[in-house]
Amino acid sequence: MDVALEHISKRYLHKTVLEDLSLVFQGGMIHALLGENGAGKSTTAAVLSGALKPDGGRILIDGKAVRFSSPRDALRAGIVCVRQRPLIADGISVWENILLGTEYGAAGKTLKKGEIFSRAELLKSKWAPHLNFRALAAHIGGDERFYTALISALIREPRMLILDEPSANLDPELEREITSSAARLRKGRTTLVITHRMASMASADAVHVLDNGRVEAFGSHEDLVRASGLYRRILAEQLPG
Repeated sequence: MDVALEHISKRYLHKTVLEDLSLVFQGGMIHALLGENGAGKSTTAAVLSGALKPDGGRILIDGKAVRFSSPRDALRAGIVCVRQRPLIADGISVWENILLGTEYGAAGKTLKKGEIFSRAELLKSKWAPHLNFRALAAHIGGDERFYTALISALIREPRMLILDEPSANLDPELEREITSSAARLRKGRTTLVITHRMASMASADAVHVLDNGRVEAFGSHEDLVRASGLYRRILAEQLPG
């Protein structure tokens, strides 16, 4: 699924977050959206996933313009977002959190409880064998919260998966583990990793660099090291020593 943003803008009273933003995410690829804090990365994810309405511009899926009034609309179009701070209900178990909302799959498909459970068990074995489905969500750590949200998202078989700052809930070792195995996320889908961390780009086919709500640069990691001063600076700030 090819997804594009055309001339997207988002303004608040005292700040323009996105300004005439145009991006193309080619299907079947892993894209990284890189930028410093405040660059507009999470706002872009919110627009793509239906959580935020832009003030101008349009979203296109396979060349056709679409409008999202809610995340449910984006889900029907096949787009699912794992948020920077996953929406996890602490008062219920991990399994009950996975069940919440997953009866609705991507593209409007309804999922039955048995189907959800079989998919969850398979995804758990691939991504998080240590995750205890019976554990109370209030007692799990940041990495387990991330994997709970990831499994819930993948159960829906999205055509586009957005990971909004996955490093926010992962220690460096776990972050390297998931990014190095991110190729498993492809399977014909479009994957977008929102990040400000170099480690999160390990498996990206293409990198889009945002600066103050605009596209500053686009290309492969190697291309941007040579061509983009902002990209080089972000990477240099994260190099050890």
